[in-house]
Amino acid sequence: MLLFRHEVDGKLETRGCAIGLSATRFWCHMSRRMQILLALVPLMASAALLSHTAWADQKNNKNSAQEKKDDARIKQQTEDVQRVQKELQGEERELADAEKDLAQAQAALKNAGREEDATRDRVEATQGRTIGIDRAIQVQVEAKKGFDTAAAPVLAALKESAAYKAAKTRSDKGHQELKRIAAQTDLTVDERRRRETAANADALAVANLEKETLDGHADVKVLKVSADEAAQRVQELRARIKSAVDKDSAVRSAHDATSKARDAVEVAQRRVAQQRTKVANTRAKLAKESGDVAQAKAADKANDNKKPNNKNKK
Repeated sequence: MLLFRHEVDGKLETRGCAIGLSATRFWCHMSRRMQILLALVPLMASAALLSHTAWADQKNNKNSAQEKKDDARIKQQTEDVQRVQKELQGEERELADAEKDLAQAQAALKNAGREEDATRDRVEATQGRTIGIDRAIQVQVEAKKGFDTAAAPVLAALKESAAYKAAKTRSDKGHQELKRIAAQTDLTVDERRRRETAANADALAVANLEKETLDGHADVKVLKVSADEAAQRVQELRARIKSAVDKDSAVRSAHDATSKARDAVEVAQRRVAQQRTKVANTRAKLAKESGDVAQAKAADKANDNKKPNNKNKK
């Protein structure tokens, strides 16, 4: 209680008791409020701390969930890479086997071709002896030699003549024209045929002149006929031998073996091509998935480095 004393007319009086009492009551009332506020401060601080802790826990839980999700994705991607690696290893083994089979098939084809050639040569030699091709070839060679011997002086004399020189000029011109025609791509079919006919006639000028000259010598002409007949005889015998060889059972069997070996090579080549494509695709897939894993790990590491705890760990 507060007392205020004042002197009034020489007397000391006590006043202001009501005022003092009101102030006391005021301060008492304020003290109770302060006590209440001071009591609430720890509660409010605790509530704020709890709220911050709850927010942090929520954020940490969210980050933890995202990290688990990222880790699970990286793990799955890593397992996918390992699976593709095993797949690639298997395909590469299959490719190696396919290439080995191809090499074996090619070797078998080579051996079959050699066997067919050897069989054909053997049967051809037998048929040639039976038909007498060697004697026919000898006759042809002798007839050709006799003709060439008789024709040589006649042709030598012809080359000194003016007619031959003119024919030679014409022949050279014809050959040049044929080259020009072959180089032109804008000619019609009829025009090309017409010009080629005329050019061929010019190009054969020397050959025609030589034939006419040789035909004018009876002895040379007889030898020419004999040489031509001998050559024709050899051609006919060769045709007979070829027909007999093609029909021979051993040759046909060897030919069939070669055909089968060739088919096997084609199958092996297709298999190798398919397997190479398969391996190439799997290698590209592995490269892509390995790159995805590397990027995911790098991103995860970058996110870890951004966390406050990780920044302080230095």
